[in-house]
Amino acid sequence: MKGVGCVRGRRLALVAGGGVLAAAAGAVLAVALNVATGGTARWFPAMDRYPPWWTAGGTARCHVPSIFP
Repeated sequence: MKGVGCVRGRRLALVAGGGVLAAAAGAVLAVALNVATGGTARWFPAMDRYPPWWTAGGTARCHVPSIFP
C-alpha cells in the first residue's frame, strides 16, 4: 500500500484547485453581471467593452466542471 497517501493527496489537491477556480469564475461572473446591468469596472476595461462574453465565459466555467467530474 505504498504510495496511497500520495494518490489521496493529489485527489485532494485537484478538488481544492477546482474549488478555487470555480470561486474565481464566480467572482468574474458577478462583476460581468454588474457591468452588464449598468455598473462599471474601470480597473478591467475589457469587461466594460464585452460584458456578455464575460458573463457567458464565467457561467460556462462554473458549470462545465460539474458536467465532467
